[in-house]
Amino acid sequence: MAAALLVPLLTVAGVATSLRTQEIEHEWADRQIEACRHLPFPVTEYVAAWAGVGLGLMAVAVSGTDPAVRRVLGRRDGD
Repeated sequence: MAAALLVPLLTVAGVATSLRTQEIEHEWADRQIEACRHLPFPVTEYVAAWAGVGLGLMAVAVSGTDPAVRRVLGRRDGD
């Protein structure tokens, strides 16, 4: 019977703990945002990352059209 009486108390304690944890996380996130606000935007890394994606997509497109290009030029795979 004592365990049954603890259920509501533990439920309230769990909710209170969860809310406090969320508050701590939000405070931490706000501190991180404020600290990073003063950092410059990494333009070189941004451009390099998107260039890599673009080159990868172009490689897939070229490799996908390669048999069609060979057929148009009249070449075989062994040549």
